[in-house]
Amino acid sequence: MTPSRWLAVSLGLALAGAACGDDVPTAADPPPATSGEFIAFERDFAGFQGWRKVDLGVSDGLSGHTPGGRVAYVSASLPAGTRVAPRGGIIVHVTGIDTETRRVFAMAKRGGDYNAAGARGWEWFELDDSSDPPRIVWRGLGPPNGESYAGSTECNTCHSAAASDDYVLGPELR
Repeated sequence: MTPSRWLAVSLGLALAGAACGDDVPTAADPPPATSGEFIAFERDFAGFQGWRKVDLGVSDGLSGHTPGGRVAYVSASLPAGTRVAPRGGIIVHVTGIDTETRRVFAMAKRGGDYNAAGARGWEWFELDDSSDPPRIVWRGLGPPNGESYAGSTECNTCHSAAASDDYVLGPELR
């Protein structure tokens, strides 16, 4: 093979490999949207510590929550007279405050038929808030294999108890 032919083949393979690499999904890639859905990106979680803050108290770890302090941040309050969160509404839940088990989870009202078999319209997230905007660790219908909320459960399991309140646990978050 001539040097120019070798260079052309190598360059072609490198470009093809780079193009294919962009299509590899990661845990932070959003699932495809259907018409009218809100897709949350990292920028949508920026500055969440400045949103309406709700102190959720301290968990002993026996109730299914991570032990330690808990707080939630709500991006927008529900419109008066409704129990349904607006599309684009986000709730960030910081658990295990002041412990080794501190984690940051979120739920974003995507809308449409998303998560139809679970908390209809809601997408779940784990965030790394060591920077602003926070980095999305995982997202989707629930935690990926090997991950969980509070070590033993997944999001739809508990939030299904609040189906009549648009899957939002706790009246203080509305």
